[in-house]
Order: sequence, then structure tokens, then C-alpha cells
Amino acid sequence: MFNNNMFLTIGETSTSSIQVFYTVGENGNGQLGINDLVTQEYKVINDDSIWIDVAAGHSYSLFLKDDNTLWGCGSNNSGQLGLSGGSNRLTPVQLTTGVSKVFSNHTGSASFVVKTDGTLYSSGDNNFGQLGINTTIDTFAFTRETTLGTTWSTGASGENHSCFIKTDGTLHSTGYNFYGNLGVNDTTNRDEFTQESSLATNWSKVSAGTWFSVAIKTDGTMYSVGTDQDGRTGQGTNGTTDLDEFTQIGTDTNWAEIACGEKSVHAIKTDGTLWSWGDNSSGQLGHNDYVDRSTPTQVGADTTWSKVYAGRFHVFALKTDGTVWACGSNFNNQIRPGSTADVRVFTKIEDQFKNWSKIVGGGGHSIYLTNSFQPKV
Repeated sequence: MFNNNMFLTIGETSTSSIQVFYTVGENGNGQLGINDLVTQEYKVINDDSIWIDVAAGHSYSLFLKDDNTLWGCGSNNSGQLGLSGGSNRLTPVQLTTGVSKVFSNHTGSASFVVKTDGTLYSSGDNNFGQLGINTTIDTFAFTRETTLGTTWSTGASGENHSCFIKTDGTLHSTGYNFYGNLGVNDTTNRDEFTQESSLATNWSKVSAGTWFSVAIKTDGTMYSVGTDQDGRTGQGTNGTTDLDEFTQIGTDTNWAEIACGEKSVHAIKTDGTLWSWGDNSSGQLGHNDYVDRSTPTQVGADTTWSKVYAGRFHVFALKTDGTVWACGSNFNNQIRPGSTADVRVFTKIEDQFKNWSKIVGGGGHSIYLTNSFQPKV
């Protein structure tokens, strides 16, 4: 069904626009979906279907069609594709049906989907109970969370823990908890989703990295939990104080978007400013240096940022004009081809790529979604 090195046409449920996926970067497990194992520059795949979303794991990719079928390619060693046998896939194959949202993590091998009926299913690495299905055994098929039923809305998967929000605004987490990163006021691992300790009902967004999470409430306040190594909780303590309960970062009430890398955080405010903190070992904070930050620090002076997406050590941000900018590790050409040097300031991706709607980063690869492509002349 999929033909190498051609356009992968995708779109929203409306036929008013056509979107195109591009994959780029590391490909040692077939995560680019182009039927080989060679690290690549921008590649596209042809198919007659309409695609609406994508997620990138450490060494695999997940694609969602408008008919609510989920497809995937790349590594399946822990069952993260939801396929038995553990064999990698070099081109996208169908994984499950009835899916409305898809989630994975750039440092992990656990996959999650919210289905059209509001149920939550997961597959893959589960050694710390991060799938939330009352076991610590890996699963090679998408398995339903049964404790909390339906009405799951959105969430995030960290390296070995997961956090999900329900439609009633409650936040629940499961998995590894040595640093208190589940936010349940203790350091005991969980293998079932457990509500965070404040029992708040106004959570709206959450993102997770390695041993920490960051979440935004509907009132625009932002909170962090877990290890503060490299300053990743944004509390100014720089590795001296771990948090086992979600704790507010500063006093601002205008946070709108968040994205956690492995050990870094990027966030956008409602005024269009971009902020970052945490680990900066690949220049991923965008400040033109390799200095960690322990509190939110504004990136430049622009006020036209609209969305931000984080890979493991590389980050993408969209502006309101549809352009995409990136910084961080480029070791596998996951930001742009032609060099493997770190990109320490947010740099515009080439002009033939415009009107981006989403970019996701895996461990060393990236997937771009746009509704407009202008070939390079």
C-alpha cells in the first residue's frame, strides 16, 4: 500500500486542505517508514488515505487515519506497535481501530490511544507499570485500562511513567515513581492510574519527560513534579529538591502550551512568548549556549509563537505565520540535513516547507505535518 519516496497525502476530515507528512533522521529500526534502515533526509510516502495525526516514540512512529485506524512502523521489541512477535516493521502497518487520539514518548517504548468511546488502551514496555493495566509485564497488544473506565481526554507518556487527564479535569498517573514524579505524595511505583494528590479538577494539559512531569490548569497556572536534576522542574532549585506533589511554577497565569524533552521543558504563554528551562546539553533550550536553566527563561523577544513540540534532545516551535523553527541535537539530521552539529538557537526550517500544523520528535527522528509544500527550486 505504501510506496517509497513519494508523497504521503493526508488531511483533516474536511477536504478543504491536503496535508503531507515528511519523515527525517535516524532510521535504524525502520521508524521512518520507507522500507529501509538508512538515516535519511526528508522522505515522503504515497498513500491514498487521509491522515490526521502522528506520534513519535524513541525508535518507532504511529500514524492515525481519518477512519480512526492506527498504523505504525519501526521498533516493536517491547510490543510498542501492539503486534505480537516483537519484529520491527519497515513500512506502516495497521495496528488497531476505533482510535481518536494517539500518544507516545521520545525516550520510551510505551504507546497509548484514546478510542472514540473515551476508553484508554496501551501497549509496549511496562516494566514499572507505566501502562496502567494492573501488571508490570510488557504487552504486545493494545490493552484497555479498566479501573477508571471512559472519559479519557489527553495525556503524556514519560520514559517509565504516564500521566493522563479525564474530561472532568482530573489528572491520573502510573508507573515509575522513585522521584515522586507521579504526584501522589509518595515515591511508590504504581501499576494502575492513581489521581494526583491535590485532587484538582481543572487540569487541561500535561507533558512528561524522564522522571518528571509538567502540567497546565485551565486558569493558566503551571505545575511541575518529580526530579529537579538539571533544573527540569523549573522551581529554581537546580537538582536539590525533588517534588512528590504537583507544585506551581512561579505565579504567572498565562501559560498556554508545554512540551517536555527528555530533561528539558519548553512552554508558550498566551502573549506568544516562548520559554525554556532544564537540561541544555545539546543547545535545545535555544539560548545559544549549553548552560542549563532552573527557572523559565524567555527565548528571544518574539511574540508570535503558537505551538511547541519536543523530541528527546531537539525541539520544534511553530509561529503564527505557519513557519517552523527548531533547535537542539541534529546528530541524525533530525532537524535538518547537511550537518550533524547542534543547533543552539531556534532556526527556521527551509522556506519550501510552509504552513506546518504539527511536528513530532522521537529519539533521533522527526515527523513533519504540513498542508502546503513548495518544491525547492
